[in-house]
Amino acid sequence: MNPQPTGAKSHHLFGGSKAKIWLNCPGGLPLGVKLGIKSDGGSFATEGTAAHACCEFLLTTGRGEDASALVGRKVREFFPDAEPTALEVMVDQEMAQAASDFRDLVLGYMEPTSTLLVETPLDLYHLDPECGGSADAIVETPFKELVVFDFKYGRGVTVEAEDNEQMLVYALGASRKAETDFNSVTLIIHQPRCREGEPVKRFTFHYDELKAFEERASLALQAARKPDAPCVPGSWCHAGFCPLRAQCPALKQEVQTHLDELEQAELTPEKVVMMTPAEAAATLRRIERVEGWAKDLRALIEKSLAAGVPVPGFKLVEKRANRKWADSHIVEETLFAMLGDAIYCPRELKSPAQIEKLGKAAKLIVAEEGMTVRLSSGVTLADESDPRPAFTPALTGAVIANLMEDL
Repeated sequence: MNPQPTGAKSHHLFGGSKAKIWLNCPGGLPLGVKLGIKSDGGSFATEGTAAHACCEFLLTTGRGEDASALVGRKVREFFPDAEPTALEVMVDQEMAQAASDFRDLVLGYMEPTSTLLVETPLDLYHLDPECGGSADAIVETPFKELVVFDFKYGRGVTVEAEDNEQMLVYALGASRKAETDFNSVTLIIHQPRCREGEPVKRFTFHYDELKAFEERASLALQAARKPDAPCVPGSWCHAGFCPLRAQCPALKQEVQTHLDELEQAELTPEKVVMMTPAEAAATLRRIERVEGWAKDLRALIEKSLAAGVPVPGFKLVEKRANRKWADSHIVEETLFAMLGDAIYCPRELKSPAQIEKLGKAAKLIVAEEGMTVRLSSGVTLADESDPRPAFTPALTGAVIANLMEDL
């Protein structure tokens, strides 16, 4: 018997999706509630919610269906119990394929004794009455393995499975809900549109290690419930998508400190050239923090203006208008009679990603026949915590000669 869909989800103040925030910044989420600040992911969040609805449908009542049958249909047509924001989204080929791949990934871990849980509510009420969430999928194989799956449809930020705090919350909740023990826990992230690395990432650890995380979560939640819980700025402000970050007093103070330090440095082109690598790195860190906060502040002002709230010194204006054909069919007939084939773009082969969107068969052919190669377009600056290996420049003859001259 297939699991039944759960429909609309309840949301916890200390939910799994915000674990990176409340585990590191005790006061952030409570202050956000006090100020009435809510998360708003916009169109990207709506698209992701619709993709999750497709996954849930294909793992429950639609497990035996061909995902291609969803293409061109609105979510409400096949999954009316989905989150309200997803109901009017039209499913395209890419979304259907991603959901189908996720279904295959999850079912691949099923054994005869396994139990599949889909979007099952998971609470950690023994730690806090507002702590919990729901994992996209969980496979429980008694006395063997607990596997927690998370589907990410975003393409902007690549998410890693190793020590993923959101998934650890789900794993802890699933372990308490299960009526058996396990030898190991595996966290699996499926991010089909990620820009870096493989779309599927796994992290396995011993079941007993969940106890250490439970203790950490307990201490963090106790700290968050204190009346004077402090806001603590850090990488989690942006990585955790904290809704408070544009108005956070602690982050604002940190940014002001960075601005004061940059002003005191009186940086000139000559001073920048003479910086040591350590000085340049420290200065860039300050600038990045200021830039990140300024971006969040701009988004806050744009949102306020869009809601009709005046902001002194700023206004919303229409973007530059681009020309488009009023009636492409009439235009094509008219111009073709005058100019012939010159009105058309030259035909070219689609990219590997575009070909794979044409269906599972095309994706398999591309993979099995070894038709693609991965060629980097260059190098880019990244934080040292980035999982990608550091680029090592090749020592050419010219470079070696220059180094010798400097000795």
